Amino acid sequence: MSLPPEELARQTNEQRLGESRQEPLVSAPPGSVSVAKGSLSPDGRYRWDGRVWVPVPALLAPPKQQVFVSAGTAFKIGFFGFWGAAVASIVVWILAFIVLGACGAVIVGALRGSPSPP
Repeated sequence: MSLPPEELARQTNEQRLGESRQEPLVSAPPGSVSVAKGSLSPDGRYRWDGRVWVPVPALLAPPKQQVFVSAGTAFKIGFFGFWGAAVASIVVWILAFIVLGACGAVIVGALRGSPSPP
């Protein structure tokens, strides 16, 4: 004897739901503080179903947003990025030349010293 299609579909759904339902990891200890049904644990990993703490499934991150850059914007970024780096490099070299020249002058002055009186 076979079951009617509605009953067969209901049993199949119940089996599928039973397989996907996660078993609780920790049950409430006796005499514990009452927690509202559906509330999250302090760490956000478990939800109280009224009887036991059930693990909350992990949420997936939203898809990354695509950024569109026009050719003009890309050119400006590349142009000023290149020339900005070039100018910064030249400024650093000029400052290094000045600082090293000053340090060299101080060292040469210290090595020559002042002539001692006779």
